[in-house]
Amino acid sequence: MNIIRNLFLAGIIIVLSLQIISCGEVEGSENKTSEKETKQISVSTLKVSADDYTDFITVLGVVNSRQRANLASFEGGKIKNVIKDKGALVKKGDTLIVMDNDIMKASLDAAAAQFDLDDINFKMQEQIYKENVNSQFQFLQAKYRREQSLANYEMAKSRYNKTFITAPFDGVVDKKYFEEGEFAAPGSPLVELIDITSYKVEAGVPERFIGEVKVGGSCLITFKPNSSEQVSGTITFVGSSIRADNRTFPIEVTLNTASNKLKSEMAAEILIKNSQYDKVFIIPEEVVTRIDNGYMIFIEENGIVKKRLIEILGRTGTNVAVKEGLSEGDNLITVGYQNLIEGQNVVVVNEGL
Repeated sequence: MNIIRNLFLAGIIIVLSLQIISCGEVEGSENKTSEKETKQISVSTLKVSADDYTDFITVLGVVNSRQRANLASFEGGKIKNVIKDKGALVKKGDTLIVMDNDIMKASLDAAAAQFDLDDINFKMQEQIYKENVNSQFQFLQAKYRREQSLANYEMAKSRYNKTFITAPFDGVVDKKYFEEGEFAAPGSPLVELIDITSYKVEAGVPERFIGEVKVGGSCLITFKPNSSEQVSGTITFVGSSIRADNRTFPIEVTLNTASNKLKSEMAAEILIKNSQYDKVFIIPEEVVTRIDNGYMIFIEENGIVKKRLIEILGRTGTNVAVKEGLSEGDNLITVGYQNLIEGQNVVVVNEGL
């Protein structure tokens, strides 16, 4: 009898213990749930406002002088004298190099003497022909001999003048390929002359923009590594064919202002003005998340996270231009957006900045 009573009491104690434990777990669970529901994340927001926006096509290019020439010797031969060395500033018509021309000078002098003689003979034959002293044949013979001598003289003069390599435009001698006393074959470049007062930027534009880039279009150009300096330019050439290797078409942009900081072959970034928009929102690109059906951002509304799908017009530096999905005065979440979900409670620590 005592054994049965003891077992009954033990059962009652076990049941009561289980109930107490169960109540404790339920209470703990409710506390955790309540704590989870009340937990909030701190975020920073940016109050957005619409503004005018210009969409740019961005391409990379290379700076080149508008005038650049490799000057060569027509006759070839030994280089007699280098008058303008590398780095020399020259004016149009200045002599840069003189080729060995002693033989040509002698030929020129001989041709000039022969022409003088034939010219005197022609004038004498012309006079006596008018007096009917000589025949017409003698007169014509003297006339054509004079013309032949004149042609020989002009040819010798031209060949002699070509031994003087002169500047076709104002510029600077950028390269020198031969030294004095060296032999240069006909047509071999002797020096490179570039114009340092006028530059252009050459670039390739992706073929999808072929209908949007036109001669006369405006551009903004920045140069590497001096990316802080920006100048304006005008498109002066648009190619008519597509390069097969990279599917781009060539353009040339003439700079509207000169700069002494520019050098040929410098890298440049060209911003070609494409379209102008009104009432567009400019926001940091880093807050935009790519999703399956487009792009999204988070905004804060009365302490609650809201998700917005947006339409992006273009990119400018580290920002994007948004046409659809935002409204004037929306509080865009810019800090703490990484792990947010729609409907979550947040605390704004710098609302409206």
